[in-house]
Amino acid sequence: KKVMGHWIKNFGFSDVRIDSGFIQPRSFIGEITQHLNEIIPGVNTLAEYWDFQLYSGAPCYGFSNSEFDIKGTHLMNNLETNQNFFNELRHHYVRIKEALKEHNMILGISSHDSGRFEGCAHLQKMAATIQFALPTIPIIYYGEEIPMSTYNDRKDPMAQSRDVMRFDLHPSDM
Repeated sequence: KKVMGHWIKNFGFSDVRIDSGFIQPRSFIGEITQHLNEIIPGVNTLAEYWDFQLYSGAPCYGFSNSEFDIKGTHLMNNLETNQNFFNELRHHYVRIKEALKEHNMILGISSHDSGRFEGCAHLQKMAATIQFALPTIPIIYYGEEIPMSTYNDRKDPMAQSRDVMRFDLHPSDM
C-alpha cells in the first residue's frame, strides 16, 4: 500500500494495475483501493481477476474499480473460428450489464496472457471496431495496431505474445 501510495501521491498517477489479482486476497485489494482513495479520491484500481463468473451472483467484483474482461478478450481472440461469435458476445454483455453500471471492464482483442489475435487483418479491424463500440474501456496490446502476428514456430503461442515489438512486420495496407 505504501509503494502504490507513494507513486500516486508523488507522481500523479490516477490508475493502479494489480497484476495477478486472482491470487491476492480480495480483502487486501479492497484495502489498497480504500487506502489510495484516501490519498487521492477517485484513483482507479484495476485488478486482474480472470473471473468468468461476473454474472453468477458470486461476489467477484467491487474490491477494485476495474477488471479485465477476460471472457470478452477470449471471445474477441477467437473471432475467426467461432461461428457463434456475435451471439456469444451479445449474451456475455447482456449478462454483465448490471456489473457495468458500477464497475469498469477493460477489453482487449488479445493480451500477454491470451496470445495474439490470429485472424486476418480485415477481421482484426472488425474486432477493433467492435471493441471500441462495446460499453468497456478498450486496451490496445502492443503490436495490435499494425497487426503484429505470430512469427515464431507456433510451438509456444504465449512466448510469442510476449516478444518485442516487430516494426519490420508492419503490413503496408494498415
